[in-house]
Amino acid sequence: HRGLLDCVGDLHRLYRAKPAFWKHGQWGYQPISDDANNNMVAFHRLDFEGGRLALFFNFSPIGYKEYDFPLPDVSQDQELFWIKGAREIFNSDGVQYGGTGTFQNRWAYIVRNEQGIPTHFRIAIPPFSVVVFEEVWE
Repeated sequence: HRGLLDCVGDLHRLYRAKPAFWKHGQWGYQPISDDANNNMVAFHRLDFEGGRLALFFNFSPIGYKEYDFPLPDVSQDQELFWIKGAREIFNSDGVQYGGTGTFQNRWAYIVRNEQGIPTHFRIAIPPFSVVVFEEVWE
């Protein structure tokens, strides 16, 4: 029970600390990818003041040490071109919550094409989990 209590408490503190979660309601939502075959979904939450979060959900019992989430085309989201990286700020698989701790990320790896344009987020994602990243800009 302690792990669940700590998880909910950390989620509450994260929600309050990051206005991107709540500041602009539906207008702060931007899809990243939806992989129904693998029960994965990812989206951005924006605060329109430079704060941007990337949330990744795995609704399957299979975890991945490396999973590529395709990014939208840069023409649909020009801010992607300037992304330098993304730092993990929450992972529901943390040992402090009773998880395994084996699917942790310090940073998301940003896969780029030959022109340097970001095409994918590559992260470790645990089974039945949510992982949240805060994006870092150049």
